Amino acid sequence: MSADPQWFVMQGEEQLGPYSGEQLVEYASSGNITRESLVWTEGMAEWLPAGQVEGVFPAEAAPAQAVAAQPVQAAQPALGGAAPAYGVNPYGSPGMHAPMGADDPYPSPGVKASSFGLWMGLILGGIALILIGFGVASAAASSAANSSSEATELTNAQAGGMGIGAILALVGYGLTLASFIPFYICLYRAWSCLQPGGLARSTPGKAIGFLFIPFFNYYWLFMAFNGLAKDWNQTVATYSDLKAAPRLSEGVFLTFCIGCFLFPLSLFMIFPVMSQMCKGINYFAFRPKPGQPGALGGAATGGLNLGGGFTIR
Repeated sequence: MSADPQWFVMQGEEQLGPYSGEQLVEYASSGNITRESLVWTEGMAEWLPAGQVEGVFPAEAAPAQAVAAQPVQAAQPALGGAAPAYGVNPYGSPGMHAPMGADDPYPSPGVKASSFGLWMGLILGGIALILIGFGVASAAASSAANSSSEATELTNAQAGGMGIGAILALVGYGLTLASFIPFYICLYRAWSCLQPGGLARSTPGKAIGFLFIPFFNYYWLFMAFNGLAKDWNQTVATYSDLKAAPRLSEGVFLTFCIGCFLFPLSLFMIFPVMSQMCKGINYFAFRPKPGQPGALGGAATGGLNLGGGFTIR
């Protein structure tokens, strides 16, 4: 992290900056920045009021001012400068608003954990019910074909067996289709993990949405899955504090994409794809956030030193 960090200031709904530490102190002394003004720089886990950052205001300063900013006098420097081009949402993750280096802590994407076991139970349970249902229905139909037409009671039992078999098969088919919901949720979360690093070729919503565009989805299938594996591995290799993060097998994801045109192959390949996505997502879900104990760049007992004489207590 640089000795003099670059600062960003939130003014209303507009993000301004970057500013040097000297500029930040100058704006604070002139009244352009109050103690309630939200500020952020690399190493901070979230936007904080400027009054909580030691070094911005003098230690003997008066109690916090009102939230409303004081009028800017003509002789005083005014806040200016456009927000960085990469700042999409000023209320999003701070890591989305500042350029990152390989040695900077990777911001937490804020994803929830995913369960491969629950998903596998759902899809395997659905397949099992389909097979059982077809087996019951086939046995009942075969028995009915071999029985005489006068055996009314037996025929009714056989008809009931075929009905039960059909119901089981339909329930299993529904469970199998339902298993694609958590599958796409995991794909969304996997792409979300890459957004703070700035190396992802797609947003999570775009990765999912384009899969439902007829004909174009044949091409986008490779971007959404094989592209995910490539961008994931590039991100993990770029940031030094992600060395322990699991990699995604580009070969497995590419084979899955090809297998989608060959149904039996895709049925088998969906399991390692889902397993690897869940493993990667859970790494970020349970990884300490920057600023928390155990995280690279986290706060020490004396406070988080941001460089340039600024410390969060």
